[in-house]
Amino acid sequence: IVYVAAMGRQWSANRERGVFRTTDGGAHWTHVLAIDDSTGVVDLVMDPVNPNTLYAWGWQIEAGTRGGLFISRNGGATWRRVQDGLPTGRVGRAGLDVAPGSPNVLYAFIDNRAATTTKDRPYIGGEVYRSADRGEHWKKVNTEDLYEVFGTFGWKFTDVRVDPRNAQHVYILGNRAFESFDGGATWRRLGDRILRLHDTEGRALHLDHHELVIDPTNPDRLLLGNDGGLFMSYDAGASWLH
Repeated sequence: IVYVAAMGRQWSANRERGVFRTTDGGAHWTHVLAIDDSTGVVDLVMDPVNPNTLYAWGWQIEAGTRGGLFISRNGGATWRRVQDGLPTGRVGRAGLDVAPGSPNVLYAFIDNRAATTTKDRPYIGGEVYRSADRGEHWKKVNTEDLYEVFGTFGWKFTDVRVDPRNAQHVYILGNRAFESFDGGATWRRLGDRILRLHDTEGRALHLDHHELVIDPTNPDRLLLGNDGGLFMSYDAGASWLH
């Protein structure tokens, strides 16, 4: 049994969006979550204890009102949209993660496209939300403004990852990479101490972070993919091998 989250075409309407499922190893596929022809699914996570529970983030590119969080409790057969505590109105891309050691806890890193009154800033941008009841109810947890995480390119980012040992230790990726030790309330940038294997002019951790893998057997070992290449840490992000 395999699930695929499909964004569809980037800028034009098409029906090949949403979540697809195969139950025979890929020979045949069913379109189990079809929102509409302009709203795809950009992230899909599975409950590590109960694989019939799936969480999907619908993304109406580049931002709209028809996306958001969709949950299935029966292996993708049926889905429902959940909004309790999440931002309403125009939302953009978002990333989801389940805390591996505490599967009742989920995080969502959301590009909130609600307008602001700030002259040099058209929308709210990055916000972190947390659920403690398997996605049914949510609460915004960041107490600091995370707009810097996105800069002006929120639609490119939003990955979020949870430490397997500690559901309060969370990473988010954007223009820069940040971590929180208090469940998303406060954040600090990942370390910039770099050891480089090749002669380059860069002296700091590169911008534009797109992927983070946490070694489940040694969570201090991180693999970070960004626009500067591949970075590996053995001390939970304090220093990096490029």
